[in-house]
Amino acid sequence: MSNVRLNGEALDPVATYDVTVNNFLADGGDNFTTFATITEPRLDGGNDLEALINDFGAFSPITPPSTDRVNELD
Repeated sequence: MSNVRLNGEALDPVATYDVTVNNFLADGGDNFTTFATITEPRLDGGNDLEALINDFGAFSPITPPSTDRVNELD
């Protein structure tokens, strides 16, 4: 069972969903082995690292986010 929701609704276990993942996960990395078993052709959006580098080049300088985004609970 999972608590994953889409638009507030629980996922339908027999439905088909499109997902976006990086190349590493799509190839089954980090034990996401189900992705590697998919036989339908993938839509290739290009290399994710190259896309990140291109974004940095297009939008530089990039200001890092503040460090107060995470709060540790006791």
